[in-house]
Amino acid sequence: MLKVGVFCGLYLIQVFTYLLAYYVCFGVRRWSRLPVMAGGIVCFLMVLLIPVKDNEVWYLMVYVGALLTALAALWQMQDKPIKRYLELIFLVLCMGEVARVIWELLTMNSVVSASEDGEYAFIHLVPFVIILLAALGKYRMGVERLRRLKEVMQEHIVWLVAVIGIEMIVTVAALNWARAYVNNATFQLCALYVCGLAYVGICMQGGFSLYVAHANKRIEEAVKYEQQLKELQKQHYDMLLEREEDTRRYRHDMGNHLLCLQQRAEDGDLDAVREYLSGMLEQMESIQKRGYTTGNDVLDILTNHHVGRLGENVRVQVTGYLNEQVDNRSLCTIYGNLLQNAVEELMQCGGEAFLEISFAQGREHFEIAIRNSLSEVHKELELKDILKTQKGDKRAHGLGLLNVRETVETMGG
Repeated sequence: MLKVGVFCGLYLIQVFTYLLAYYVCFGVRRWSRLPVMAGGIVCFLMVLLIPVKDNEVWYLMVYVGALLTALAALWQMQDKPIKRYLELIFLVLCMGEVARVIWELLTMNSVVSASEDGEYAFIHLVPFVIILLAALGKYRMGVERLRRLKEVMQEHIVWLVAVIGIEMIVTVAALNWARAYVNNATFQLCALYVCGLAYVGICMQGGFSLYVAHANKRIEEAVKYEQQLKELQKQHYDMLLEREEDTRRYRHDMGNHLLCLQQRAEDGDLDAVREYLSGMLEQMESIQKRGYTTGNDVLDILTNHHVGRLGENVRVQVTGYLNEQVDNRSLCTIYGNLLQNAVEELMQCGGEAFLEISFAQGREHFEIAIRNSLSEVHKELELKDILKTQKGDKRAHGLGLLNVRETVETMGG
């Protein structure tokens, strides 16, 4: 009866090892209890009723039964998790092999007595305990701490891959070193092939780590761009709502304005009529200047955001439309950097200044042209043909134009 209890206990350990591992790796805590209960009953009856002398057969049957039971428990709650499940099997098997090495070291030094039952229990209990601790840690950490942990791991993923690569190199070097101490031609040949394949894998891993680092950088840039664009969109929509409200009020007061104009016209006071009309036109232009329409949402957002920073001394003219479907990120990089440079220069201009933006579109191309006034410092530098940035940290500047050039070249322009 003790044997039945041991095998059923090992069965449950195996089942919950994979269920907990699925939660740790993929965040799924729900699974069907019916397959676990049914599999436990089947395991109990098999061990109790079927006579098998070799325990290795029982270990194999319990292990396979636990794998199928855990998969069935997840299958009913998830959408065919077979791919993820295969990854977990590989992970748990590797942890079991590490436990096997530890067991051999312990038995080699006579720390514990060697036995097949003890070895089997040890190599399956160690992964279960590790995964159980990981599951408890994940449950207690909470969403915010887990998010920070993921960010830290993403930042140091290249170093983790480098450590793995160094470990592989040391392992292969040790195997290559051991060839000289084994006087067996077959072993030496196999070890040579294994070393060669391992070094090829290390090279592939190095290339993959570089690709991951580059991909992470691109993803970070994309996320940063999306956050900036969302903030600009919010500002843009707030500005449009404000403009719409002012337009509505202006239309509401139009009747009163016309009555005033009619009365002054009947009185023959043309100067008063001209002054009143001039004020109405200024008010209308002020409302119109709060929003520019270019035909592209990203261009509208960037134009209204940056131009809104300019003072009354800058005359702004925006002409043309762009209906071309362009990648928003590329368009934001090109137009945003150029317009930001122009606006920053105009903010240094004390007197009258201008900003001219024009959009032109052909059948297979489009053009964006930005012209702006120069500050007094840059006017003098332009005369000397040494026009360049005057910002303090010159290493940190000029990157915008470099990004613009690379983006334009990537788009074939």
